[in-house]
Amino acid sequence: MALPLDEYAMRYPERDLAMARAYQSGAYTMAEIGRHYAVHYMTVSRAVRKYELQQRVTG
Repeated sequence: MALPLDEYAMRYPERDLAMARAYQSGAYTMAEIGRHYAVHYMTVSRAVRKYELQQRVTG
């Protein structure tokens, strides 16, 4: 069961990380996350891409 978007914000104070983790949960689209955080879905996309690249590097 997915967490509410507010819960991601509480668990991950860094906005980009919270958005990326919410997207990775599979429960939310980038547009839904963007609306919640009042950003464009492309901002969410960049945060997700950055998170995924960091995960590849750090394993």
